[in-house]
Amino acid sequence: MQNPWLPRGYQVLGTAAAELLMGGPQWQLYRTAAGDVLLLALEELAGRWLKSGLLPQNQGEAVSLGRSRAWAFRDSRIVPLENCTEAWELPEVLDLCRALKRSRQLEKDAGFQDALYLEQAGVLLPLWTGRVAVPDAQVLGRVLTGGVDVAVTDFARLSALCPDLTQGAWQELVQAAGLAVPLPAQQAVEVSPQGAEGSPQESRKYPEGDFALPGRPQLEKFFNEHIIDLVKHPEAYRRMGITFPTAVLLYGPPGCGKTYAVDRLVEYLGWPRYSIDSASVGSPYIHETSKRIGEVFALAKAHAPAVVVIDEMEAFVSSRDRAGSNLHQVEEVDEFLRQLPEAAAHQVLVLAMTNRLDLIDAAVRRTGRFDHLVEVGMPSEAEVASLVQALLKKRPVSPELDTRELVRTMAGRPLSDTDYVIREAARLAAKNKKTEIDQACLNEALLGRRQE
Repeated sequence: MQNPWLPRGYQVLGTAAAELLMGGPQWQLYRTAAGDVLLLALEELAGRWLKSGLLPQNQGEAVSLGRSRAWAFRDSRIVPLENCTEAWELPEVLDLCRALKRSRQLEKDAGFQDALYLEQAGVLLPLWTGRVAVPDAQVLGRVLTGGVDVAVTDFARLSALCPDLTQGAWQELVQAAGLAVPLPAQQAVEVSPQGAEGSPQESRKYPEGDFALPGRPQLEKFFNEHIIDLVKHPEAYRRMGITFPTAVLLYGPPGCGKTYAVDRLVEYLGWPRYSIDSASVGSPYIHETSKRIGEVFALAKAHAPAVVVIDEMEAFVSSRDRAGSNLHQVEEVDEFLRQLPEAAAHQVLVLAMTNRLDLIDAAVRRTGRFDHLVEVGMPSEAEVASLVQALLKKRPVSPELDTRELVRTMAGRPLSDTDYVIREAARLAAKNKKTEIDQACLNEALLGRRQE
């Protein structure tokens, strides 16, 4: 938790700041003595909101923070959309849709996936964190479903995830957000967990072109050949007796980019995602963990095509020889042995990750459960250079920018470090009122990462 910028009891906008709720590098949220929420944003960020018209200046109040200056805004409810893990009620989502439409009219390019939603003001305030923007339809879909990566315009997927959602209510949501309601013919057919012909997989609309994973050419090629091509051309593969991609296990050291690669693939596919990790299914009670694992697979089958993502696989399926008399561990291995062979037949793609392939039970690693064991190492200079090129392509850059030192420094380190340096350089350029990322910004960002 951050240290609060305002002392408890600080008077602003006719109320007193009480406890700090949460915050980011340029903003903080406080509960007030009146029970509503106070937003405090540094002048640079608040200035962008005011300039774009997202917030009228007469609704805020300037606050001095020593050498810095901030603006305070007050609302009955302020929600960081990135933290939405519980599904919202339909009236709440409808209000959010209207707020998104209004905000999009004022701010054409910003991503709203991590915006702050001010309910009473009816506005979304982007944070400009440097992340790739998520489509508005996807943002609303995540809120409506409590975090599932599905577009609000995809009624077939939403109706499976939200049984009480009628087509009329769905159309009202889409129209309120200013999005186009797809024609009935464009909607996927009714969900069938059996993987039969005419399944949702065949009628889905996937992005044009191949799946791209900058910085990981070999992994990108593997995903395109073994997963993307199969789901885009199911009939050609069915004639050869292949109906659905089989399970994939990525292994490699911590920080090598396994999670990043899986996240990008799931985003590309656009299928519902179900996670299995210690936080979501782990339990100290007998039989409970294996039961929850089975429930996750059952849910994925019901909403197929879907993805089950298993993080730190070794925590659940370590060798039964090592487990000894630990019946919990043996039960969990047995549950995976039951579920993995059936997943593809029910149009469930299993993507698992581990730092310790050697700890995983040999029966789980066999062909028929995981057909593909893919090693992911730390990135080489060529892979870092590829990622840098992709990240800078989306931003204004000085023609004299030299990235060779960045590439040399980041080789062998997590790709997320490279992504951070580019985002930080972009932030510094914006902070210093520059029109492009120059050498000084990149050098400062790289130096800061080296010192952390």
